[in-house]
Amino acid sequence: MALQFFDGFDDYGSYNTAITSLYLYSALYAQYGGFATTGGAFSGTAIGGNDSGVVGGGYIQLPGPLSSPTNSVIVGARAYYTGATGYTCANVYLDNFGRIMTKVQFTQVNGYTTVSAVNYAGTTLGSSSTFILQPNTWIYFESLVTMGTTNGSVTALINGQTVLTLNNVNTQSTLGNVVYYAGINYGFNGTYTYVDDMYVCDTTGPAPYNTFLTAVAGSMGPRVLTLFPSANESVQWTPKTGTNYSEVNNSTFQGDSSYVYSSVPGNTDLYNVSNVSSATINEVLAVQTTLVSREDNAGTVNVAGLIQSGGNIYQGNTLPLTVNYQKVVNLYTNDPDTGSTWNPSKFFTGNVSIGVRQV
Repeated sequence: MALQFFDGFDDYGSYNTAITSLYLYSALYAQYGGFATTGGAFSGTAIGGNDSGVVGGGYIQLPGPLSSPTNSVIVGARAYYTGATGYTCANVYLDNFGRIMTKVQFTQVNGYTTVSAVNYAGTTLGSSSTFILQPNTWIYFESLVTMGTTNGSVTALINGQTVLTLNNVNTQSTLGNVVYYAGINYGFNGTYTYVDDMYVCDTTGPAPYNTFLTAVAGSMGPRVLTLFPSANESVQWTPKTGTNYSEVNNSTFQGDSSYVYSSVPGNTDLYNVSNVSSATINEVLAVQTTLVSREDNAGTVNVAGLIQSGGNIYQGNTLPLTVNYQKVVNLYTNDPDTGSTWNPSKFFTGNVSIGVRQV
């Protein structure tokens, strides 16, 4: 599997440890990154904030290990800052204990930017020539790190252009040569900073998911578009109030305030999603479904997310429920109905539905 993770941060609303698919935290002052409702690059939300002028920062880290831990990993994300000084954004690569092996960062000081790589021992492996990035403008920052003590390598891109290349460097220190976790560290100094449209790839599998996604998505990187239920297609679950789809189409986590429920194995809900304008996308790199659920009675209860394409329903991973909310994500780089890349027209005409089944 080459594409291991992506997120547009549009379905959280506020940080919630029960349902987030990320670790989102700060090393300073116990500050949590916020979800800025107007901060998204295109629409929706982004992670970031300025914490009322306090010097600080935050981390976005995948909570579980990569589905295929490996020694070469690509991290990319959109970044935005509003000031000329004090901004730092770093892609981080971690071992199986969650310790940073290498970080690749760009730092903004007095309007000038330096891109560098630093290993676990704090050794700067190399840095780029200083250049200028304009504030109040989204950029796309990507880096590929291959672990090794004497043969490690680092490549960093901004807006699809290579800004740092290092070879035969010690990227792994004493922590082994396998990346288990990946994430982003962002910092601020009284200025607003945002991170959006993040992805993680390894270098295996077929193109285009085995390289930098700006190579196929353009210099400003891939856009993550989040779609919510817009109508009932066929429903068997019971809504708390109103209609099924309206109970689960919230862009912010509602907990026990808005939900559908079922007590019968096999019960299935399917929902239409809003159509996408043909002017919005011309290629779909991947699709994923997200489901948040919990049980409210004793016993074993399982649910699974669904996606319907070509009139056929495909069931994702089964989630054994607990009394606490959990989030399960199913990622499809290919259309399960055809086994080939997604045809964007399916999203123009409402030919893709999503749902949930009690298993």
